[in-house]
Amino acid sequence: MKLLTFSFWLTLIFAAGNVVAENDVYNFDTIQTLMPANTFENDARVYPKPSDFSIIRAMPMSTQAGDRAALIVIKNMASGQRIFDTKHIVAIIADGTRVFGNLPDTRIKLAGHEQTTIKLEFGTFDYPIVSLYTSESE
Repeated sequence: MKLLTFSFWLTLIFAAGNVVAENDVYNFDTIQTLMPANTFENDARVYPKPSDFSIIRAMPMSTQAGDRAALIVIKNMASGQRIFDTKHIVAIIADGTRVFGNLPDTRIKLAGHEQTTIKLEFGTFDYPIVSLYTSESE
């Protein structure tokens, strides 16, 4: 009986662990195209830091728990080296909220005309990301 009880609790713990793990997995959102930044009012006056970075491609992602992120291909449009930081990109959530992302490495050096792919995390929201933009695309 003790073995059966132990097996039950062990199975329950592993099952609970799998549910938590599934909530942490990002899935690509099924958004067809991102909306222009001027679609929503910017009452809070949140703007991206002026830069020479351009978004080549962006794919919003979310978890079942509502965490929002995006896989973004950015390009340094300048001929010289630039340093990218999270204040260069703003995300617009479907309720109109504008937020900056978070990166493990807060700054990334890019040579002239170099591009790279990054994952920015934007926090937990009830609504999906509908727009991503830089000062280049305003």
